[in-house]
Amino acid sequence: MMVKLLSGVICFVLLSMVTLLAQESTVRPTPKRKPGSFSGPIGESNLPARLRPALRPTLRATLKGHGQRISCVAISRDSKLIVSGCVDGIVKFWDVASAKELRSFEASSNGVTCVAISSDGKLLATGAYGRRDDDPASSSLKLWDLATGKEVASLKGHVVGSSVSSVAFSEDGKTLASGSDDNTAKLWDVATGQVKAGFAHPGTVVLALSRNGKWLATGCASKDDIVRLWDIENRTEIASLKGHSHSVESVAFSSDSKWLASAELLGSVKLWDVAAKKEKATLKLGGTVYRLGFSADGKMLAYSVAKTVNLIDVETSRRLVTIDEAFTDMALSENGRLLVTISADGPGIKFDDWRDLKVWDIPAAQNP
Repeated sequence: MMVKLLSGVICFVLLSMVTLLAQESTVRPTPKRKPGSFSGPIGESNLPARLRPALRPTLRATLKGHGQRISCVAISRDSKLIVSGCVDGIVKFWDVASAKELRSFEASSNGVTCVAISSDGKLLATGAYGRRDDDPASSSLKLWDLATGKEVASLKGHVVGSSVSSVAFSEDGKTLASGSDDNTAKLWDVATGQVKAGFAHPGTVVLALSRNGKWLATGCASKDDIVRLWDIENRTEIASLKGHSHSVESVAFSSDSKWLASAELLGSVKLWDVAAKKEKATLKLGGTVYRLGFSADGKMLAYSVAKTVNLIDVETSRRLVTIDEAFTDMALSENGRLLVTISADGPGIKFDDWRDLKVWDIPAAQNP
């Protein structure tokens, strides 16, 4: 009786194993995703081949020269120039073709927080840290001649001693937007250096300007989790976009101004339909999202999270590129073919070790 029972158990176990193996060997079709949907884990090491990034970036150059931590980076519209800012206040210009430093200068004695290049490549805007004992005549927001590196204007309007956290030029280069930890975003007339408008958003403000010149988006990197959408012409808030659960670290418009992307501190990116003022999709991640950027055609979205840079196809949510490199920030070129990351190499990397720039070539995406 016992022998028959054991034989029956063994047969059942063997039959179960065969069934499981047959199921595992079955080829399953790739599930279809709705356009604009976001899902899936970040890392690629445990993913099946069909879900791994489709494009392999190539490291073009590593740019060394900063003596302290690099805080920000930008790429010119024509992808020929890289500008980087450092916590020691030094700004450096780099030639992409030769991977050589062109010039450097001190933009602020307090340290540079953000940089932006005008679309025509003529002007550079820099934001800087503020201090309570700053001279009232000084400013944390400045404009520079990109060809000569000479200061063009010192823009005064934010609270003295406040830090400028975000800067962006309008598409025509006539307006500059700045966000600050004085709880405001401001629009400036580039020609006169005067404030054109101010917008209140509690906390340290990050911002983006739509290319059609109609909208300003603001987020707060310190106090609230709301993305605010403003009508520039009427100077009014037209939407409070809610859905994030933590402070918003970065916002970016697509080049056609149809989409707004926002990233929160602890791991999600949201895509918003600007016209409808509604959330379109959410990408849930597992780490701090530092930066966002669209390619010019609006087909790719770059985001940096958990020491990884990812480029995804906006329509299919397929990850096109993953760079598993230690870094704190990044910039994507206008054509989506060049990526610059703030990097550090070696074991035991510390906060102040982010002193290098890595320049990556991104191959052109192929139609499936």
